[in-house]
Amino acid sequence: MIKIVVDLMGADKPANELVSGAIDAINENSDLMVTLCAKKDIIMPVLETLSYNKDQVEIIDCSELQIMIFQQRPLEKSQIQA
Repeated sequence: MIKIVVDLMGADKPANELVSGAIDAINENSDLMVTLCAKKDIIMPVLETLSYNKDQVEIIDCSELQIMIFQQRPLEKSQIQA
């Protein structure tokens, strides 16, 4: 299974073009899983007009500002396995 995340927040192209492209990709490849990160109320009307395997699409609703802070230190050289 190939997993791809499509961030639709602040994209240069309209969401409907990007969603349609992601759906085209999964319709051509049954081994592809797409995660769409967007405002659900914007992309759902687009998805409702398309035919696709819903098991291949995950939607992360980004209706609120979400901030992720990573507080992990870089690995020390002794921790890296060659």
